[in-house]
Amino acid sequence: MRRTVTIGVLLAAGACATACVTRPLAPRARSATREPAPSLDLRRLSGTDGDKLQRAVSLIDAGALDASIEILQELRSRNRDNAYVVHELALALRLNRQPQGAVEILRPYRRGLTAEIAAGFGSALDDAGDRRGAVVVLSEAIQRYPRSGLLRSELGTTLAGAGRGQEALAQYQTGMQSEPRWPSNYMQAARLLSESDASGLSLIYGEIFRVLEPSSQRSARMAELLVKICRSAVTVTGTQGSRREARVKLAPPMVIYAVGRGATGFGWFVSVLCSLAGGRGRLLGRRARTHRSYR
Repeated sequence: MRRTVTIGVLLAAGACATACVTRPLAPRARSATREPAPSLDLRRLSGTDGDKLQRAVSLIDAGALDASIEILQELRSRNRDNAYVVHELALALRLNRQPQGAVEILRPYRRGLTAEIAAGFGSALDDAGDRRGAVVVLSEAIQRYPRSGLLRSELGTTLAGAGRGQEALAQYQTGMQSEPRWPSNYMQAARLLSESDASGLSLIYGEIFRVLEPSSQRSARMAELLVKICRSAVTVTGTQGSRREARVKLAPPMVIYAVGRGATGFGWFVSVLCSLAGGRGRLLGRRARTHRSYR
């Protein structure tokens, strides 16, 4: 059978073809791709940038936060992923009451943070009001660094701020065991227990803290707290010549500690408490390094 193609059929076919060509083409579906997370560069800066970094650190320690932030932001423009620059800039922002800025800087590196920077990230989240996120970040970091006393201290402080004192104390004590020379766990435990029925333990923890961190402002504040505890626990009942008589009222753990030193030790212990109650005295010799920690 012979098919006849008329001019009308051709024109109709041409119109359809033109419509197909001029109609906007739908974009081809692309497979979803995720950009790789940035990783921190752990190399130390040298030369001029290294000197500027040390200057910024000194300014942070001196409390000149705005000046340090300006230097660190300049350094980061050239060393965006350098771990030391990132850490110090986030720290300066957090101390300058800009915790959200610190969070935004640290969040992209979350999976690859060192223990110290992870602690700073958790602290920044807590300061920014995301306490639950802080607990998650610090708990994840502890899984990677189970022997970090710093991470235990930061997690304990976050839990204490949420009213979970018993859990906080457990973190501090675990930190004491995992890294005995990290001072913050002793400091925070002493503070936590100072208003409890185990305030005697504050004297032990507080003195260990002062041995580990002898010359910081935190150590001076701890000395004031220890004096306050002793004054509330000791009543000087009288004096006989050069001797002082006192009545000591402390929680059972401290009594056990004192008796464990023997009769002579107990007399020494009471004499120290009496001296402190009068605003004088010094419990232990001070030496050891000062740790750079802010909570």
